[in-house]
Amino acid sequence: MSEQIAPELQADAESIGHAVYRAMRAEMIDASRQREGIDTPLLMEAWRPRRPTRPPARR
Repeated sequence: MSEQIAPELQADAESIGHAVYRAMRAEMIDASRQREGIDTPLLMEAWRPRRPTRPPARR
């Protein structure tokens, strides 16, 4: 079998590869956004500033 690919098949293969890449990238971006929506309330709670605590008053 030859290592060379016909130019028209090369163009088709590249086109298919680009389409697959775009589809997978879109799925990953969508999954990231969904995950971000789940984690956002937890992150906001963790990042909320807390009041500094004072040491107990000495008597």
